[in-house]
Amino acid sequence: MNSAATQFNQFLGKTAEHVRPIPQEQFKSILVWTDTVMLSAEVFEDLERFAQDSMSAGFTIGIASGYRSFDRQLAIWKAKAEGTRQLLSRDEQILDPALLGNTALLKAILHWSALPGTSRHHWGSDFDIYPANLLGDRKLDLTVLECKEMFAEFYAWLTAYLSDGNKAFGRPFYEHDRVPEIKIAEEPWHLSHRETAYRISGSYDLALLRDIWKDCALPLLCEVEKDIANIEANYIRTWAA
Repeated sequence: MNSAATQFNQFLGKTAEHVRPIPQEQFKSILVWTDTVMLSAEVFEDLERFAQDSMSAGFTIGIASGYRSFDRQLAIWKAKAEGTRQLLSRDEQILDPALLGNTALLKAILHWSALPGTSRHHWGSDFDIYPANLLGDRKLDLTVLECKEMFAEFYAWLTAYLSDGNKAFGRPFYEHDRVPEIKIAEEPWHLSHRETAYRISGSYDLALLRDIWKDCALPLLCEVEKDIANIEANYIRTWAA
């Protein structure tokens, strides 16, 4: 397989050859995560520096999720389209998919979930974080309300920490970093390793993606195709930030 094809499979989440489990010995004293979290090895050095800086500020970083495969993203998409997985409105209220037409359902899913093959979590560069030492025995929800209330101190620090623009990480779905036109949800917890994300995003190919969606019988594909120009500009090309 040539390098272009390999990199496109990394973009799609069709391979896990570009990711590794978080090294236990390197991070066990400065991070909290599950055994299933995997990231690109390119991320680890900068992640270690970030975790140490965070700990110096009084916060222990927890990682809720890292690499996610195409098949996993497809399963999430299907479950939301079929009403077997919770679907939220823009203001984080539970929606009933049965009460929505297909066009409204598509927009509701796109606000929180990427189309399979377009999630930044496929790349191994992106991961979701939270301040583990502030969670206690409560359930992690990863909501904007949670960030503004229970975790407000941590996210205020994080915003200041990343504000100089010279850090290895950015937040593509955060109000200070994102392209204003992008309509996907605000996610203060979503961190991206800039260099790795930039490299893999260069493999984007919409024509090949559309063929893949047809092959996997993507739910709501007809609605996606009808609005593909808008979806590409406002929901898919989230690496533009």
